[in-house]
Amino acid sequence: MQPINYCLTIIFSLFISIGFPQGNYSLICKIDSSLNLEGETFYLKYIDYSKMNPVINDSARVEEGKFIFKGSLNTPGVYSRLISKSDKSEYWFMLSAGESKATLAKPKYNEITGEKRGLTSSFDIPGNDNFRLMQIFDKLYDLYGEETSKFHKLANEVEDETLQQKLSDSAFMYMEKRDPYVISLIKDNPDNYISLFILKYFTPVPLKKDINQFEDVFKILNPRLRESKEGLELLNVILAKKKLKVGSEAPDFSMFNQNGQTVKLSDFRGKKVLLDFWATWCGPCIDNLPKLKDFARNNLDYYIVAISLDNNKSNWINGIKQLDFEWAIHLSDLQGWKSPINVLYNIEAIPRSILIDEKGIITNLDFKLE
Repeated sequence: MQPINYCLTIIFSLFISIGFPQGNYSLICKIDSSLNLEGETFYLKYIDYSKMNPVINDSARVEEGKFIFKGSLNTPGVYSRLISKSDKSEYWFMLSAGESKATLAKPKYNEITGEKRGLTSSFDIPGNDNFRLMQIFDKLYDLYGEETSKFHKLANEVEDETLQQKLSDSAFMYMEKRDPYVISLIKDNPDNYISLFILKYFTPVPLKKDINQFEDVFKILNPRLRESKEGLELLNVILAKKKLKVGSEAPDFSMFNQNGQTVKLSDFRGKKVLLDFWATWCGPCIDNLPKLKDFARNNLDYYIVAISLDNNKSNWINGIKQLDFEWAIHLSDLQGWKSPINVLYNIEAIPRSILIDEKGIITNLDFKLE
């Protein structure tokens, strides 16, 4: 537990106040001369959750004891990977707009095995608040991730499905123990872009379960963060979540069927509907189809409307035929996870089933097929 306490000390003592620059960046990394890395190549790759930045696969050679990356960002920061060509080691970090002066010292050692880690293990950007706060978040993830992976490993080794499910549930419950610390990290750093980044792309489970608490934490953020493009996108998600609840009217939408005809949810007013969110690339969705067919057979008063999160029309059409799924009503806008319907119906994982009655009222937001 000592590493966790150490992280918490950092979290509660770290209050960061920054602006939100966007635009050009320069990453200048000075290398410890004892490493003898002159001529070594490093790569920089974005992990852009916002989808707002250009795809980058850049490289830089060490010259005169340093390497330099330059580029531009449409966000205050972007999660990135620094990769060493010689030993393939990676360091994940938050790259910020503006100038960042980094250092690369001698590789660190694994605290458990004593083995030397890769070249990038000692990468650091002293004084960079985005880098430091993201580093704390990553440490929290790693601390709990190691334990949850043990539960998942055990679940994969047992054959009993009930025990598998219990072990998987235990893994998620253990991971959720990290979330109060993450929420505190966000609350203690309302002016830092990383707080918005974590809240939007790594939303703690308690906030997903309690939309009012989610909104309260969002309101703590600096107004400039809330009013940024990413902030407004998150606000739309929160508002959609607040509107979507059992007993409320199901939001109307329109999509194309396989024949290119427009179909609206309101077209089914007066009929019971099961919305089934799925995709041809989703293994659990395909495994779920026999249960869905049984439900349709035993509940003839329901119309099964299958909404695909596929991006490719051929895969979608061919998948419906190959999976013998032609008996359902099929709709898609072929935008995958970028589809507006995912925000409208709070779709964060598939398969997902939602029940709607004849009056268009939601009766079950997460119906489990038996």
